[in-house]
Amino acid sequence: MVQSIFCVGNLAKQEFIVNGESQIFLSGSAAYTALAAKTINVNVTLISSIGKDFPQVWLKTLINKGIKLKIKKVKSKPSIFFRSLNNKLIGRNIKVHAKNLPLLLKNTLKIDNPDLIYIAPNNLEIQKKLLNIAKLTNSIIGLGIHEYDLKRVRVKDVLNLINHVNFFFLNELEAKLLTKKNSLLNAIKILECYSINKVIVVTIGAKGTILIYNGKVVHVPAFQVEAEIDPIGAGDSFAGAFLAKYLVCRDFIEACKYGCLISSLVVTDFGLNALLKLTQKEVKI
Repeated sequence: MVQSIFCVGNLAKQEFIVNGESQIFLSGSAAYTALAAKTINVNVTLISSIGKDFPQVWLKTLINKGIKLKIKKVKSKPSIFFRSLNNKLIGRNIKVHAKNLPLLLKNTLKIDNPDLIYIAPNNLEIQKKLLNIAKLTNSIIGLGIHEYDLKRVRVKDVLNLINHVNFFFLNELEAKLLTKKNSLLNAIKILECYSINKVIVVTIGAKGTILIYNGKVVHVPAFQVEAEIDPIGAGDSFAGAFLAKYLVCRDFIEACKYGCLISSLVVTDFGLNALLKLTQKEVKI
């Protein structure tokens, strides 16, 4: 039986500067996660909210990749829009769309019960609501976190969320912020305490990934690429690929290797371009 994943998060428009010119690409955490998951033979449903200016051709692109869409269109508001400013990613219109996600998830669960629900990085209060809904199911639960929220909320609130999920994803900086430690080694020691009967995954860029489960720590190296063009979305892509692979093989290490492979491919092009070009037949590990 084919396994199934719900990816709950943002769809967005994003500006990239390509050869000195501004271009707008499909983006958003849910898009990266869903497309990465779909490189494995699993059923993927993307749950999100969009605005009046979201290109219909992008939705058709996702559908053509085999992704089911459960979308709310807010006709009176623009879509989420990201652009880089002083080496920082600035987002607009996030709150107006993020608030729609809990009801969307609740309604979609009335139709289908997935094997796994992934809650992509978002506003922490929204994630709490999504988690409360997901906990009412028998689904495996994965959760991503965002650096921006870790700077604004009580660390204890985030650590408490780990107790209610099966998989928790964060990067090196987020691990340090969450544990209030300056070194990755010390951060990992604290995260080990939260890894009983669950998996915590810390992505560390070109150095690979740290996998923490039941107090054990494993380092999985990254796949090397000739040139990194755009690192945005690598973490979300890792999560989607990891979770889909895990559903198929039920092996943490193999899932981690696959996540590293897909995320390394993502950074070789702008936005979702690399994922959109990939097919299941082309991806072998």
